[in-house]
Amino acid sequence: MSDDIQLIVQAINKAAETDVIKDYIYPMLSGITFTLLAAGTAYFTVKHQERKQQHIAANLAKLKASNKLILSAQSALLNVITIKQAYILDLPSDPILRMLNIGQVECNYPLLDLPLEDFSFLSPSIDEIDHASWENLAKIAVLMKNYNATLGAWSKRNRFEDEVKMAILSVHGQKVIEPEISIETIIDAASAFKVGIAVDLNERSIELTDVIINDLHSFLTEFPKAVRPHIDVNAIKGYGKIIQYGNMAESFNEIMLAKTPSADWEEYTKFMKGKSTGK
Repeated sequence: MSDDIQLIVQAINKAAETDVIKDYIYPMLSGITFTLLAAGTAYFTVKHQERKQQHIAANLAKLKASNKLILSAQSALLNVITIKQAYILDLPSDPILRMLNIGQVECNYPLLDLPLEDFSFLSPSIDEIDHASWENLAKIAVLMKNYNATLGAWSKRNRFEDEVKMAILSVHGQKVIEPEISIETIIDAASAFKVGIAVDLNERSIELTDVIINDLHSFLTEFPKAVRPHIDVNAIKGYGKIIQYGNMAESFNEIMLAKTPSADWEEYTKFMKGKSTGK
């Protein structure tokens, strides 16, 4: 056998001894598999982080909206308490004197008007709605509407009270502030119609104030507990907490939450009936 032929035979034998899959294909597949696994791991890690950040952002939005509502309700409660403090400790029983004794009431406070869509996460299905719970968006909407209506009632009442008082002052001077002034004297100076409107608005404003103070107190006590199950507090630990309502002194609460004593309508009603019949 010539040397050339022998070299060819040796090359063929060496090639036959080589494991193509082991030496060429497997390393190539291993490299591709590792690359795909690394890419897949990176992809799912990024997606997991994105979902985590979205979850945190969603719960932070819930926390922010809830705390804003709680702080707004606290401010609203302080406003109506300030209004009630102006008259509760010195309130006559006669309806007209009550109105004049209270005088002008500061009621130029911001309205309670927050977008309810921020609290859509509270909305249960129709079958799960608890009308007594502060998870009920309709109840929260009514709370804000009633607070705004209370401020509106006091503002309108102030206007009529001022008209009555100015009419009396123009006739009787400073005697308007004296408790001895009679119903007849007041009505003769200001007209039964105007006095009747002022008195009605005064009593309605007092009643609305009693109701809204209790409603706001209830909301501030119960809402932080009602909203908690809807917020993943563990996911946003370190970012903030749900604001808790700190009750006022018990003796103060008793006065503010108690119903204002009703007016004594007997003499007023008797006199107004007499005016209407011309007696």
